[in-house]
Amino acid sequence: MGRSEVIKDAGGTLALSPTETTRASSATLIVYEPGSDTELVASTAATVDTVNTDLDGAAAAGSTALTLTSVSGVAAGVTYLLKNQDLQHEWVEFTGIDSGTRVCTLLEPVEYDYADADTLQGVGLSYALAAAKADTINELYRVVWTYVVGGVSHYARTFFDVVYSKWPDVILRTDEFELRTGRAGSDIMQRAGREGRDFADEIAQATSDVRDDLEATGAAAARFLTHDQFRTPIARRVLLNFAESDDFVPRNWKDDPGGWLHECRAIYRGALDDALARTQTYDWSNDGIVNASEATRKHHVWLSR
Repeated sequence: MGRSEVIKDAGGTLALSPTETTRASSATLIVYEPGSDTELVASTAATVDTVNTDLDGAAAAGSTALTLTSVSGVAAGVTYLLKNQDLQHEWVEFTGIDSGTRVCTLLEPVEYDYADADTLQGVGLSYALAAAKADTINELYRVVWTYVVGGVSHYARTFFDVVYSKWPDVILRTDEFELRTGRAGSDIMQRAGREGRDFADEIAQATSDVRDDLEATGAAAARFLTHDQFRTPIARRVLLNFAESDDFVPRNWKDDPGGWLHECRAIYRGALDDALARTQTYDWSNDGIVNASEATRKHHVWLSR
């Protein structure tokens, strides 16, 4: 969720997942400095994913794992194109890969039926950004990709930030959620369990939302040396998201869902205000060090209780 991030003085991988259903024959990219046409990386070749394997056995719609004939080069967190003989296709991502059994656990269940020997192919593009090119903390570095599919050139743009510490997909564990939200959180967790929902998805969404809200206050997520102080705001953001979608209202608020929404919004805003007021890990000078003066400097929070 959110923009891609690479670590200052360490670099990282830039990636693009094209939506074309045929793998690119070649690809290049240019990386630009934030807010300008100055090239950080001049036009250079990008890597085209070469994974090309088959299913070792059928997989019905709704399956949560696939067995492959080979897992060589297959990686978790990468998008792959899965095709069946009925010309149906979908993009899949794995959360786990067993090299012995060749069973790959899916992030989301497949939508269609697949037969033995149906194909799984890598279509992603990537580029390893060198540490020397990631020596300046900043946001919105621009990447312009050019890739060729079937003799036709396609273009895409992505963005990334250079940060001290990556904003995690998940900061708050599910067990911590209940501790930080009390009875309402416990009721939501129980309901999610009854419905077979993966509550980690709700926490991941709230984690991304809190980052967006921080950016709105003028606090650059890239300058926090740690993000542990935002566990409570994330927990409260989960409750707020449920309230905004009218997906959950506690029993004692059933007759006043609008009041419940107002309550969730106020508590979340207060939690985020408090986290910003208490943080001592924001690098105001952008030099990689939080000195004594910076540790006591506070953000002018704009959120109201």
